[in-house]
Amino acid sequence: MKNLVLCITLNFIFFINIVYSVEVVPHQPQVHVQEKSKFNLTCNVSNIGNQQVRVEWSKDSKKVSDISGLKNRAVPTNSTEQYVLSVDKSTGSDSGNYSCIIYQGTEEKARANFTVVVTEALAVRVPSDVNVVEEERLRIECEVKGDPVLYWKYKNESYSVSGSNVILENYTHEGKVIRNGVFIIEKISDNDKGEVTCIGEDIATGQSVQDTCRVRVKGKYAALWPFLGICAEVIVLCAIIVIYEKKRNKTELEESDTDQSPDQKNTPDHGKEANLRHRQ
Repeated sequence: MKNLVLCITLNFIFFINIVYSVEVVPHQPQVHVQEKSKFNLTCNVSNIGNQQVRVEWSKDSKKVSDISGLKNRAVPTNSTEQYVLSVDKSTGSDSGNYSCIIYQGTEEKARANFTVVVTEALAVRVPSDVNVVEEERLRIECEVKGDPVLYWKYKNESYSVSGSNVILENYTHEGKVIRNGVFIIEKISDNDKGEVTCIGEDIATGQSVQDTCRVRVKGKYAALWPFLGICAEVIVLCAIIVIYEKKRNKTELEESDTDQSPDQKNTPDHGKEANLRHRQ
């Protein structure tokens, strides 16, 4: 009889512990988010029975409500067995270790931990147009914002490493190495013209951005034709001027001959005879 009572008592105590124990499970322990976007931290609470519990959110062991830069953007909401902390317009300073702490009275019963990483918003940029002379070197640099993984798309093929005709190189910007940030074709030909697209992808969030450059290839002697055209224009202009001057000189000569009278032309000594008579 004593053993039966003891067994019932132990079972009852064990049942009470199961019913009133608190379990907190983070909905997503690792959270990656970009700047100026919203993120939610959710903890699921179970086995609370009829006990009243309260939740407290902390960041790096400090209450969220006491953090000046965060408290006005962090809104906690509660529902049945679920507690959510919503943070709007995230910034880089929001990165850190968050905790969802469950209390029964003043006693901490359980907690769930989260790691939040806020990264800079992604952006990539290449020149909109590039003109290159045939057989010269094509070089396109992709400027980035954030920390994306870069690859390139060219003639319906993707390049994450160098290929037979395409070379990918790294470059350094403000002390940071941008991997695969430069697209190169050593000796470009007319067949190489087209669109080159730089694509950046955030592996953590899955977001991707891209920008496209249109490549135009000029003939090797393309710059010579305008020069030859100018020379031809100068030659034609000089020829016109020379012909015009010759015609003008000929016309002036004919007019000067016409202005003299026939008597003057036929009597070249007329002026001399007049002088002789005047002397007499």
